[in-house]
Amino acid sequence: MKMRKCLLLTMLAGLAACNTMNYQASAPTAAPELVAVLQDELKEIQDLKVTDEGYIDYYVWVPEGYQWDTHAIKKGGYEWACEDMINALRQGFVVRMGFKGKGGREEHYDFARCEQEATN
Repeated sequence: MKMRKCLLLTMLAGLAACNTMNYQASAPTAAPELVAVLQDELKEIQDLKVTDEGYIDYYVWVPEGYQWDTHAIKKGGYEWACEDMINALRQGFVVRMGFKGKGGREEHYDFARCEQEATN
């Protein structure tokens, strides 16, 4: 019984440690006027939506039988959010990118995260 309890506590500690690795982006602070402008500018991009709250959402799915290359999507997600969309992040938007399906992940980027990762 004691061994089982130790194993359970070890597993819970491992899960808690994994959870602390996920970045928690701040809530968007973009002005409503800027949200409306960006919604209009990006409305033609497939799988991309700018919410009224100031999130820039991009979600794509991998076809069945395929798997995401996790290194490539992490690198590509960072480059798009922290390089291509950096001006929007400076204005208070938050990028939420989701690569759905096998091997996928979801990442959230705000200006603070991009600054932090640029110094690492």
